[in-house]
Amino acid sequence: MRYVSSAFIFILISISCTNIVKNRKSKCGDDVSITSLLNSADSVYYSDDFDSAVKLYSNILKKDSMVASAYFNRAYSESRLYCYNNSIKDYHASIKHKYRVIDALINIGCNYSALLNFDKALIYFDKALIIDSKNEKALYLKRICENELENLKR
Repeated sequence: MRYVSSAFIFILISISCTNIVKNRKSKCGDDVSITSLLNSADSVYYSDDFDSAVKLYSNILKKDSMVASAYFNRAYSESRLYCYNNSIKDYHASIKHKYRVIDALINIGCNYSALLNFDKALIYFDKALIIDSKNEKALYLKRICENELENLKR
C-alpha cells in the first residue's frame, strides 16, 4: 500500500508539473525563445551595451512580464543611459516580484540622488536599511546623501 501511494503521488506531481509547463508555454510563447532572449540580453548587458540590453529586456518583458531579472537588469541599463525615471519604475517592478529587493531599493535611492532629489533618495536608503540595518552600501550612500542635503542648506 505504501508503494502504491508513493507512486500515485509521483504521478500526480508529474501531471501537475506538465500542466504548469504547458500553461506557461501557451501563455508566454516558447520557453526556449525566452531563455534564448534572456541569454542574449544578459550577454550584451554584461558587456556594457546598455542600449541593446534595454531593447532585448523589453522584448522579453513583452513576451513574459514575470521575468523579474529582466526588470532589474533593464532598470540598471536605463540608469546607465541616464533614463532615471524609467529605471525607477523597473526597480519597483523588480521589488514587486521580490527580486533583489535591497539592491533595487539602493539603486532607486541612487537614481533619485542623480535626479538631485536627496530627500526621496534617503527614503529608499532607509527602506533598504530597514531590511538590512548593517548594509554598508546603503549606510555609505545615506551619509553621502545627508551631506549633500546639508550642503544645499548652506
